[in-house]
Amino acid sequence: MGHALLKQTRLPNGLLANCVPESASEVKYLYTEIFERQIYLRHGITISDGNCILDIGANIGMFALYAIQQCKDLRLFCIEPVPVIFNALQANLRQVKPSENNTVHLINKGISNTHTLREIEFYPQIPGNSTLYPKEKRREGKYVSGSLSLTDIWKWNKLGCLLMLVCFPLRRKLFEEHWRRSCRHSQKFTCELMPLSELIEQYNIDAIDLLKIDVEGSEMDVLDGISEPHWEKIQQLVLECSPHNLKSLPGKKEMLRSKGFRQVVIESMDGSPYDPTALLPCLLYATR
Repeated sequence: MGHALLKQTRLPNGLLANCVPESASEVKYLYTEIFERQIYLRHGITISDGNCILDIGANIGMFALYAIQQCKDLRLFCIEPVPVIFNALQANLRQVKPSENNTVHLINKGISNTHTLREIEFYPQIPGNSTLYPKEKRREGKYVSGSLSLTDIWKWNKLGCLLMLVCFPLRRKLFEEHWRRSCRHSQKFTCELMPLSELIEQYNIDAIDLLKIDVEGSEMDVLDGISEPHWEKIQQLVLECSPHNLKSLPGKKEMLRSKGFRQVVIESMDGSPYDPTALLPCLLYATR
């Protein structure tokens, strides 16, 4: 799929973001999460000039664009397996000015616990949800719809909240139908997967100042693909955990502490305390 199939949408900060044509609303959501709420930079997670950042599940490059606005002399690795999303990532990172002296590596592969080929499911309306685990992803809509409150909706979209007052009792059915419709017209791509340690060796990465993982259900596979000698290279880690992996979080939290991470925090996506019974995506932050 070529760049001609992409759409441009203007972000609040003036940047033009290239995206999958049907996904402009998702781009606005990503902007709010990354640029305004700064969800990847909490609990001591920081980025600075000269950092090496690995963005596993880079999507269209919104976090990379944010990092480039904040810092200079970065060494960025943006990994995205879905071809059409990768096209948007390439187009967006072309906005990086050579004078800023950033080194950006764009890698059209996925990261897992082994080197193999697998089928990934791509959702044109919600490409950021594209996943190697489509059955589990489809179930997530039920979890999210059952937990929606007016307070939650107000945080994301104040106008939407006012409109929702009219149909709030029907929010679960409406959301579930929207989720089903978004997932219905999916496409499948075969992508190459590799362990993170293989990438570290291939690019001779000596230190990783921030490892950001947002891979829609494959996050535990990514962690399992890090060889023991490479853990000491990772200074900070932020990971989005899908509902079907929540049961693995306590064990991974202890594992990270055993690797030398002094602070490991888990919280919900909206910043509220982590509730394992809620069956909602959450974020894990780890710093040394």
